[in-house]
Amino acid sequence: MKLIYIVEDGRGNKKIGITGNIKQRVNQLKTAIPNGIISVMISDFMENSREIEKQLHDANKAYRLSGEWFSKVVDFSYSTIDVARKSILMLQDSLATIAEDKEITGQTLRVWMILLSELEFENYITTKQKEIATRLDMHQPDVSKAMKLLVSKGIILKVKEGTTTAYKLNSDYGWKGKISNLEIEKERVLSQKIVDMQKVREFNTPPASEVEPDFNGDIPY
Repeated sequence: MKLIYIVEDGRGNKKIGITGNIKQRVNQLKTAIPNGIISVMISDFMENSREIEKQLHDANKAYRLSGEWFSKVVDFSYSTIDVARKSILMLQDSLATIAEDKEITGQTLRVWMILLSELEFENYITTKQKEIATRLDMHQPDVSKAMKLLVSKGIILKVKEGTTTAYKLNSDYGWKGKISNLEIEKERVLSQKIVDMQKVREFNTPPASEVEPDFNGDIPY
């Protein structure tokens, strides 16, 4: 018996296939799909999976791109699995920024890593500070202090969602969601002035009097 899966890539295209080992198949596809996997949907294991797969291919032939790939797929009864949730696009420049920041160490770095591990789609952060404190065996005020530091540096964004406040990862540091929506998110952050990166840079730049001279005694640029 096998199950039917539908994989959605970073462009929103979908692949309909069958497999007996979904985890192994997803790992294979992660290597084969250049723009990443956004979501995976699966059916139950079925005796007639091959027939159902063919029916789905036929039902969606108007949307066929090539082979098992389609621009759109009509709905079918499925259950979701937590595969796409384990992936996040990280930007190498942002990793260097974090590594080079002398204030982001110890507990703040640990909180940062937990936030990344639990990041939701569209970069929303829903993990409670109390939960983070429990998982990391930290005092909650220390978690709060780490969060405030990450917010002050523009790494974590504090955004208004109606009458409530939500937290999101700055998309300059990483992205969880459709690649096509990444630029939309960047434009939204700028247009709504969610974070003023100039002020962030000023906050992170020490006064000239506090900058240690280099080996020639000059103040480095």
